[in-house]
Amino acid sequence: MIEAYISMLPMAPEVEMSVEDETQATERKRDRERREKALAEREKHVREEKRRQNRDLRHGKDILRQEEIEMERVMRASRNS
Repeated sequence: MIEAYISMLPMAPEVEMSVEDETQATERKRDRERREKALAEREKHVREEKRRQNRDLRHGKDILRQEEIEMERVMRASRNS
């Protein structure tokens, strides 16, 4: 019913924009594109930083695991001596 009503409505009138309005619209569009680009760059930077942090965390855990294995080996060797 709503779709039928909407389909019966006349087309919206074309509104001519003044030069000033067009300039403002272009400026708003440019500003929006600049903000979107900055947001995309920021998101990319955050993803890279998170990847680096995860890599560093895995590396730290590997080092701790290796040290723990070495300590267990030394303790077993000292018990057996």
